[in-house]
Amino acid sequence: MTDFSTLMSSLFDMILGWTNAALTWLYNLFIDLLQSILDLLVTFALSIVAMFPAGSAVPSFGSTPDGPAFNAFLNALNWFFPISYLVTIVTFLVGAMIAYFVIAPVARWVKLLT
Repeated sequence: MTDFSTLMSSLFDMILGWTNAALTWLYNLFIDLLQSILDLLVTFALSIVAMFPAGSAVPSFGSTPDGPAFNAFLNALNWFFPISYLVTIVTFLVGAMIAYFVIAPVARWVKLLT
């Protein structure tokens, strides 16, 4: 009986070794595939960016408006449409969304442990 159990044990060890080697090979193949896809995407993005013309993205204006009438217009516009307040609100909302997407998976994981 001992010969049969050692035979089965060595057979199981051999199959386990093959399984580990096969899983390692599949893992490495998956990582290589992801790396190839990422390389293709980066190459494609760089080729698209290279099509854009060189130079500043902001057009140059002949003259910028300045003067008391323009300043009065900007003050009135800021009174009706407060840009700094809206930027603060959008910043708060984006921060809240990022915090939710970071904290929610951790909170769900902790809930599964209890």
